[in-house]
Amino acid sequence: MCRIQQEIPKGSGFNYIDYGPGQRIALESPLNSPTTLVKFFPLSKNSVDALEKHYLYGSHPLELNDPFDSLRWMFGKDFSKWMFFFQKIGIISFCHPENSSNILMWAHYCNNQGFTIEFDLASFSFYHHGPFPMNYQTRIPQDISYESELIRAFFFLTLKYKLWKYENEWRIFPENEGILKCPKIKESDYPDIQFLDRRFTYDPSCIKEVTLGYRFTFDECNVLDRKNKIISINTSNPFKTSILNAILEKNYPTSLIDSNPGFEFALEKKPVEISKISELEYRFNFL
Repeated sequence: MCRIQQEIPKGSGFNYIDYGPGQRIALESPLNSPTTLVKFFPLSKNSVDALEKHYLYGSHPLELNDPFDSLRWMFGKDFSKWMFFFQKIGIISFCHPENSSNILMWAHYCNNQGFTIEFDLASFSFYHHGPFPMNYQTRIPQDISYESELIRAFFFLTLKYKLWKYENEWRIFPENEGILKCPKIKESDYPDIQFLDRRFTYDPSCIKEVTLGYRFTFDECNVLDRKNKIISINTSNPFKTSILNAILEKNYPTSLIDSNPGFEFALEKKPVEISKISELEYRFNFL
């Protein structure tokens, strides 16, 4: 086995390791690799579908919110290599569990109405590289002689500007032997190619916990028993009912985000037990 290792940038402690053809790329960093990671989901049709059907979407860089993400010059001036690479590779972003109550993350990615899922990474059955922490830098490194093309690619896949550091982002990169769908490719122009969906399925046992946002219950909350901390919501929102039904069906451990009771700008997770009272009413018992 041919092992190539390169620290980028020098002094950062981020060592990218290429073990050769057909092997997973590795990254050694100053950060300890977690066993679980958390993904944020807005309150939407796609989020409900992903929860009910147990899949994660492997994004193409053109679908991401940072224009510098996975830069097009990661393969130099050969844009065709860039396009081909992402017909095989997807990007799935998470945050570290320590960041699961971050005020900005809940505001930016869920508007405080959605939910998060904490995943057990070792239980994913689909082939993937990672998890890798993001390599936050103040500038895009120049004049680097890369030891291998894959080291160069995965460096740019994990490179972000330092202002994003509050996200404490980690990524995995699922890889498929077929050809994944691409936002810039019109499939009808290639009738002989079977483009594959970017959904990567997992077993429900991968889910360690579901956490509902602060505003998930806020507008429809009724206090049933203040002393014993029991509330209910009566909602006709189809997204909320579908999420709650999915939680109940699989008996996922669940928490609810609440504001810190002290005079602090902080959110905290509170474990709850959910039960269904009627077709549209659910009871939350704080544990």
